[in-house]
Amino acid sequence: MEHRKVQGEELERLLHSKKAAGFNYEKYLAVLTDYKDGDVVAVNVGAEAANRGEKIRFSRAARLVNKSLTWLSNPSENEIAFQLGPLREKRSRGQKRS
Repeated sequence: MEHRKVQGEELERLLHSKKAAGFNYEKYLAVLTDYKDGDVVAVNVGAEAANRGEKIRFSRAARLVNKSLTWLSNPSENEIAFQLGPLREKRSRGQKRS
């Protein structure tokens, strides 16, 4: 496998062309910061939005601000609902030891 170290002008050009990393959770964080632990929130996600995708994005945004979400039944076809809470301890995916 051939490889080389990038230097000089080429290095500068490549570093300045770097794309922003990750997804922009700004609009999800804006919703979450308006509420406190224990609040139940219903969010209108619109007819075209996939509820599953919106739930994933809200859950990831909540983890960014050390919160967790408990998902509730959807109040209507275009809404999702959750209860905001403190970040829960991460569950181990391994077998429990006795």
